[in-house]
Amino acid sequence: MLEEIFERIKGMILKPVETLRTAANDEISFTFVYFFILLAVYGILFSLTLSQFGMFLMMNNQIVVVLLTMLGQMIISFLAGTAWLHLWVYLLGGRQGLKNTFRAVGNSMTPVLLLGWIMPMGIIVGTIWGLVLEILGIRELQKFTTTRAILAVAIPMIIGIITLIVYLALTDPRFLASLTGIFQGH
Repeated sequence: MLEEIFERIKGMILKPVETLRTAANDEISFTFVYFFILLAVYGILFSLTLSQFGMFLMMNNQIVVVLLTMLGQMIISFLAGTAWLHLWVYLLGGRQGLKNTFRAVGNSMTPVLLLGWIMPMGIIVGTIWGLVLEILGIRELQKFTTTRAILAVAIPMIIGIITLIVYLALTDPRFLASLTGIFQGH
């Protein structure tokens, strides 16, 4: 199994489209294991970057709780985000099933989880690369055109961003004040 994980990582880096096409045949349990192993590696590397003392962080109970909470939130976000994305995939005509959307998202997380712990460029590069892979994954696994795959990924993101902005504007006066300053050129 570990060899398959390393081959998948290598494939997502060197031959992502071909690798995503083969992901359609994956057992859903493989995608779960793949994601969780990458998430664990991310958690370890991220915790080490937060500490100037390396292993000191791993011995601090408070930091371990924060790290486990963050990883739990990432798992919940992964599952909820996949469901939200699949709603839009389905509305745009995707009929290859939730499992294929799950496979696309799980595999597209590779660069985010491998690079996201490198501040700040790893987050930026990993996120952009991950979005490109997600679009390719939806295209390949849901049998979409590239345009339809872009729409399927972009629409829920845009709605989420707008919802967040509206929520912050309604609940945090400092956020609204900062927006006002941006639009006034201050």
